[in-house]
Amino acid sequence: MAVYEWIASIDQDDLYDAVAKKLKDTNFKVEKNGTTEMQISAVYTPKEIVRYWSGVRMLATWVNFNARTIKIEVRSDEPMLRANTHCERSAKELMKVLPPMFK
Repeated sequence: MAVYEWIASIDQDDLYDAVAKKLKDTNFKVEKNGTTEMQISAVYTPKEIVRYWSGVRMLATWVNFNARTIKIEVRSDEPMLRANTHCERSAKELMKVLPPMFK
């Protein structure tokens, strides 16, 4: 399983509003199932599918509400050690709008 995780900072107390606003600039779409006040669940919707497609999911959860920091987790069923996976490419796309606090 391919997994990418990082800590990001948001500018609001409302997790849904902050993350959903950022996801509009990506191919991730918020899922109602799995989304609560404390976490956001989203699925990656590719513009086109070429050959095999692996579902990529994102989960954003609070790490520290007072500091407005969240944990972003992007995962798929692809092998972690393979380069240039759908998971890796979609995580890099997401990092552009929700950048890691620490590099």
